[in-house]
Amino acid sequence: MKQSSAKLKMTAREILTGRWTTAVAVTCILSLVAAGALYLSWLFLSSMRRSAFMVFASIAVILIVSLMLLLFEAGVAYFFLKLGRTRDSKVSDLLYAFKACPDRILINGFLLTGVLVVYGIPYYIAFSRVTGSAFFSVVFLLVWSIIGTFLLIFILLEFSQFIFILLDDPDCGAIESLKKSARLMKGNKWRLFKVVFSFIGWFFLNLLSGGLGALWIRPYYTETLSLFYRSLKDEFTE
Repeated sequence: MKQSSAKLKMTAREILTGRWTTAVAVTCILSLVAAGALYLSWLFLSSMRRSAFMVFASIAVILIVSLMLLLFEAGVAYFFLKLGRTRDSKVSDLLYAFKACPDRILINGFLLTGVLVVYGIPYYIAFSRVTGSAFFSVVFLLVWSIIGTFLLIFILLEFSQFIFILLDDPDCGAIESLKKSARLMKGNKWRLFKVVFSFIGWFFLNLLSGGLGALWIRPYYTETLSLFYRSLKDEFTE
């Protein structure tokens, strides 16, 4: 059953009541893992000499780290999906994706990263001014900022549910999970956009808190997204 953003968020708060400690602990662990991975990456890259090889090495390291963190992100999604269904999630659920369907999550993560790269190419063209005309570059950049960003948001919304789908069905293929996501999101992309946008105030408060607010905002946000997925699966009958 389709539910409003307000209803999903209210249900998320009810689920988290009395379980904030574990939810915040999972968020904190993810933050520490991400910070550690980024710091080690920085140490590795800063020790290299500046060269063309370093550029490619930087891209490779960033890609590898991002994909590894995606598995942790999937574990967080599993934690909150399970919490909403059984109220019995554990911190160890953070590692679920590593043993359930790591290959398929990484494949889709790589594909969507490719989409982001394609999206960024026109900006590189415009800023490098390879066209030889500054005016043309500015016009090109403005047009792509509108059209390209719309297409990017559309694609990300279209395939936004693939992690939840793979967590529910670890035997599902990578491409099949993207197809299932597209089917689920048919007529629901605007709903998800409104859910995400409804957190804009919380995201702003997180910036004001120097990122500390994420320890509480992230559980609230992720639980709401898991409830949105469950609503697409008709798990709510009211």
